[in-house]
Amino acid sequence: MNNHKYWFRLIKNNKPIGFMKYNDKKKPLFSIDNYGWNTTKINYDISNPWAGIYDRNNYPLFKNDVVALRTTTQPNPKKKYIIIYEKEHEQFFLKALESDEILTLFVGDLPIIQKQELTFVGTYLSRH
Repeated sequence: MNNHKYWFRLIKNNKPIGFMKYNDKKKPLFSIDNYGWNTTKINYDISNPWAGIYDRNNYPLFKNDVVALRTTTQPNPKKKYIIIYEKEHEQFFLKALESDEILTLFVGDLPIIQKQELTFVGTYLSRH
C-alpha cells in the first residue's frame, strides 16, 4: 500500500489526461495510457494518488474514483462509494455516495475489502 505516494492519475480541466509515477531514482515518468512511460512531462492541475488497491478487472483505483462494492454473495445489490484519502489518518477509505457510511480499505498494509468485490465505475471530477 505504501506505493500510493509514487503513482498518480493526472487531471487537467476536470478531465483525466494521464498518469505519473516515480522511478527508483525519484524521477517522474509520465504516461497517457498507464502502459507506455517516458520522461515527457504532462501538464496537469491535480494529481490523485493510487489507493493501493485494484478492482476485479485489475484496474488500479485512485483517490476520487467511484466504485461499486458487492455487499452480499449475490452479484447484486452493489453500493457505490468514492475513494477518499484522510490526511489525519494517512489512509484511504470508501465513502458511500448515498449515506455517511465510511469503510476502511486497509488494516496496516492488508486490504480488508478483496478486489473481487470492487468494480470501477468512474472518476468523480468536481465542477469548478
